[in-house]
Formats: sequence, structure tokens, C-alpha cells
Amino acid sequence: GQAAQALVAVRLQNRLEHAAMHDETTGLPNRRLLEEKVQELVVGERHGRAVIFLDLDGFKSVNDALGHPVGDEVLREVGRRLQAAVRDGDIVARYGGDEFVVVCSVTYPADAGEIAERLRAGVEEPFAFLPDSFRLGASVGVALGPLGDEGSTLDGVIRAADQAMYVAKSTGGNRVVAGGAAAGRR
Repeated sequence: GQAAQALVAVRLQNRLEHAAMHDETTGLPNRRLLEEKVQELVVGERHGRAVIFLDLDGFKSVNDALGHPVGDEVLREVGRRLQAAVRDGDIVARYGGDEFVVVCSVTYPADAGEIAERLRAGVEEPFAFLPDSFRLGASVGVALGPLGDEGSTLDGVIRAADQAMYVAKSTGGNRVVAGGAAAGRR
């Protein structure tokens, strides 16, 4: 009896730990786990990292017209598409609402733009379960930074990518805007 209770307690603890670090709807890492994973990646490394911030265009109309369960399925599908478009070792996280963040290692700044465009195009593909009148896209901002350097923080680079995403959204949406190299420095 005690062994069974201990096993139940361990399983509950594991579920609670997973819930604290993963988005409930998509199963992707949440902000907290994103920060932890990035810290693990950058210890002692000197390559650049691209932070790609995506905000879904047209998502509110899906939720409003078709309901939140359909909106949740859209979020899950977007998460799957983003994960399919990146390499092993890249991090895809749901940042909140209809926002996603991808962190990936890059050798050249142009690599970040190519990855961001691939992510944008993946979101733009039709969703089989949505009526044709509901077209989604993604406003995408990109920022580069050698995360972990003195003066360069994950928050700063995410803010720079977020600002670039707002430029993409304010200029019509469904496009990629680069925030520049070494963005996020204080």
C-alpha cells in the first residue's frame, strides 16, 4: 500500500513539474522552460543565436467565429508546423496567447532570415480543418545576439525580436522583419 501511494505521489510530482514548464494547450515549452533551455545551450558557447518572434495574423477571427476549441487546435497545429521547420537542438516555445518564440543557432545572419521565412511560410499553409475563408499568417521579427555575452540577455534579444515583429505587423503582417545583428544589447 505504501509503495503504491509513493508511486502515485511521484507520478503526480512529475505531472506538476511538466505542467509548470510546458504550455497546456500545445505541450511546447513555456517562457520559464525557454529561459532554462537557452541558459543550458549558451554556457561556454560563442556562436550567435537567432531569436525569432512570431505573432499569428488572423487568429482572433478564428477564435471569435469558430470558438476557442478550434483556436486551440490552430495553436497546436502551428506548434507542430514550427517544430517541423526547425532543426534538432532549436527551441520552439509558446510565449503566450498567439505568440511563439524560436531560438536557434546561426552561423551567418542570413541563416536567421531563411529560418524565419520557412517558419512564416509554414504558418501560412492552409489548415485542413478551417473553412477556406479563414487564412492565417504570421508577423515575424528576428533579432541576433550572442546570448550569454556580457551585456546581451535573452530578454533583451526577445524584446528586439518582438519590436521587429511589431514592425512586420504594422506594415501589413505576414512578413519577416529583421531587428539587426547584436540586438538586445544594453
